[in-house]
Amino acid sequence: MKNNEPFRRVILDWQKYAREDLDEVISKILMGGKLSSEEWKKIVKTDTDKEIMQFYAKSKYYIYEILGPYLDPHKYKKDINYGRIVDFAKKSLKKRGILKALDFGGGVGELCLLLWKEGIDVTYVDIKGKISDFAIWRFKEYGADIQMIYASIDDVSLPSEEYDLIISDAVIEHLKREHLENFIRALGGGLKLQSFLYLLWDPTYTKNFPMHILGLKQIDTFTQRYGLFRISDNLYVKSPALKHRIVSQLFLLKYSRFFGKIVKKVYRSWNFLFHTMGIIP
Repeated sequence: MKNNEPFRRVILDWQKYAREDLDEVISKILMGGKLSSEEWKKIVKTDTDKEIMQFYAKSKYYIYEILGPYLDPHKYKKDINYGRIVDFAKKSLKKRGILKALDFGGGVGELCLLLWKEGIDVTYVDIKGKISDFAIWRFKEYGADIQMIYASIDDVSLPSEEYDLIISDAVIEHLKREHLENFIRALGGGLKLQSFLYLLWDPTYTKNFPMHILGLKQIDTFTQRYGLFRISDNLYVKSPALKHRIVSQLFLLKYSRFFGKIVKKVYRSWNFLFHTMGIIP
């Protein structure tokens, strides 16, 4: 854990909160995927929303799977992704004055704390339960003034056009298809015009990750339906502007079976121009 600052503090915070020996915590984290998978199979027997909510709210071991990326942040790109998000908020949105950001699926609250330390007005959203209780404890420990909103799988509601930046990391891969569109609609509705959505997900599905759901091809269909246009790998802008629609369509062509290789080269060469013109941040 020596080289994992500042993420090691999340592990140490859990050790203090749970009153467990550090070696015991690390051992459980290393077994977190297997332990939470076994627990999932015991609780989620008929795949109902009620069972799934019960798992996320009361699971004894899911917290250790959540802590895994903090034990080895470089492996899971947690350090890279969080660094990019914080830098984006500081540099690209600094002209807006006091920023309002929301972390949907805030988990243990680390990203909220990183943004709060930069003077950003932050709101944390997650399911009420063991993990959110830990996040609340952490906010109090660090004296962080972070707003709280509780959500559920089938009830996602946010204040209308309230935020300059919404981040969602490792949430959409947990949603059933019938809930995914409502989720995207809520995120789009919560953003101000000319504001941004940072969307991250893990498509991994194995026997140790049964809580991840296969098939996320509809993401870009839903985001565009609700005025969110993809302008880089994980970044969407809420904008009616034609320039953003054009950039988004060009970006999506990168994944085209027939034109992908050509468009990737064009997009890479034009990316600096887009940035200079203020089309993308």
